[in-house]
Amino acid sequence: MSFPKAFTDALAFTLKWEGGYSNNIHDAGGATNFGVTHSVYDTYRHSKHLPFQDVKNITPEEVNDIYYNSYWKQAKCEAMPPKISMTVFDFAVNSGVGRAIKKLQTAIGAEPDGDFGAHSMQLLQNKITQSSEVSVASHYLQLRIDFLTSVAQANPKNKTFLKGWLNRVNDLKKLIISAPTV
Repeated sequence: MSFPKAFTDALAFTLKWEGGYSNNIHDAGGATNFGVTHSVYDTYRHSKHLPFQDVKNITPEEVNDIYYNSYWKQAKCEAMPPKISMTVFDFAVNSGVGRAIKKLQTAIGAEPDGDFGAHSMQLLQNKITQSSEVSVASHYLQLRIDFLTSVAQANPKNKTFLKGWLNRVNDLKKLIISAPTV
């Protein structure tokens, strides 16, 4: 399957940070490979009527399919400008689609209900017109930093991950700021 460039660019960034196989005892997601948890992989394989297998055996095609359908499309990234879609996608992968959408709605002054419909899209476009795509993305990334910091403060086990989470967000911010506007 051929994917849109905005998705492949966003996925390349996300996979850079997700890495390969991991099974950290402090990670609530459990075993992951390329950022896909074992439970997400089981759900995916079940939906395709395929037998369950260890997430260590996930294929690149399955990774692309999961990220495109379960994160990119679910978060409605295809309807967003590239810099916004990249930031939303990475947040959705890292912290859930619903949370990523609610934080975006907060950033643009919409009711954070998790449903990014026509009204939210109009508010996003208005906000970009008033400031810029980079400004909106930067504000959104700050909300993500605030959220991640609160997660680490609420659960001491998550403090182990905070530095990496913040490095990831700051790397994304540098990319968003330096990337040419399409």
